[in-house]
Amino acid sequence: MVAAAKAPEYNAIDPKKRWIVLANTVEVRSETGIILIRRKLARSIKLPRQVEQTDERDWFFTIQLLPGQLPKATFDTVGQTLVPARVQDEAQRYFEQVDELVQNEAE
Repeated sequence: MVAAAKAPEYNAIDPKKRWIVLANTVEVRSETGIILIRRKLARSIKLPRQVEQTDERDWFFTIQLLPGQLPKATFDTVGQTLVPARVQDEAQRYFEQVDELVQNEAE
């Protein structure tokens, strides 16, 4: 889980989900089972028949590992109001990357 936090990948097939990581800070608190992630992302996309769109996104989220429970991700806003779907997409992307790293280690 720490590896996925420290080396995020945003090169999805969908161009709307591709981001460039401008900053990524990870703090691991082993004694409490918490990983704090602060991330700044940017993208510039030009879709057919649309004006080029540039976006920046700041993420601050916590991954909490509690004994006997599934890992939980909680998000905080950083200077913006987030659409709940964005939060769910980011959490899903993170845990998919964790799964991929675990599967690669098992092979």
